[in-house]
Amino acid sequence: MNEKNTNSERILIEGTTALIKRLGYANTARFISMLGGKGNMVEEIRKKRESESIEDIVKRIRSKTGS
Repeated sequence: MNEKNTNSERILIEGTTALIKRLGYANTARFISMLGGKGNMVEEIRKKRESESIEDIVKRIRSKTGS
């Protein structure tokens, strides 16, 4: 992967992470869909969440709450 792609990918990841932290998953998906992108982000997020185990969900919650 060249430097330009790596930098663009990093910016996309950081931007999406910031949006999720500020807006939450559902509102981030809504925001992205308003931009007119391709695909169905809501469905992609739903599929990702459905594939998570209970243990993964608990770890994610604990990491955000400091528990």
